[in-house]
Amino acid sequence: MRFLKTYQSKLSFRVEKPSDVILQFLQKKVRPRSIKEDILQIVLKPTFFNVTEGRGFIYITVQPNEGGVSIVKAEVIPTSITEEGLYILGSILFVWTIVALLISFSFYSFLTVIAGWIMFTIVIHLIQRLNQGKLENHVIALINEIKSLKVTNIA
Repeated sequence: MRFLKTYQSKLSFRVEKPSDVILQFLQKKVRPRSIKEDILQIVLKPTFFNVTEGRGFIYITVQPNEGGVSIVKAEVIPTSITEEGLYILGSILFVWTIVALLISFSFYSFLTVIAGWIMFTIVIHLIQRLNQGKLENHVIALINEIKSLKVTNIA
């Protein structure tokens, strides 16, 4: 769905560390994760003890360059609202609209329906943006830890 793809973002960082050091650090630091080819997939979801954590996927790739410098690219995909959830919420709001207009077809009921649709879209937009920001902040915190890492700490 095109609407949900607008909330995906790509970040790129230049880190002055070798790529194997970065990958070792990420493998030790990040849980849960999976590695496919050269892409590290991080799955984030809120837990009982960390309810403010973002919900979504982060795909990290590390590209080595000359001189011990690496490029870290991260793709952030928030999943707080899925496509199916959006359809369910939209159908509930559609049924609410029909019932409201069948009960009283007047100017004020029409205004109430329009206000409900506007609030629905604003809330969905804010939920996705806040979740995207949480995921991006998680990536930035990881990169800052990598940048401050001393190479002798890994082994």
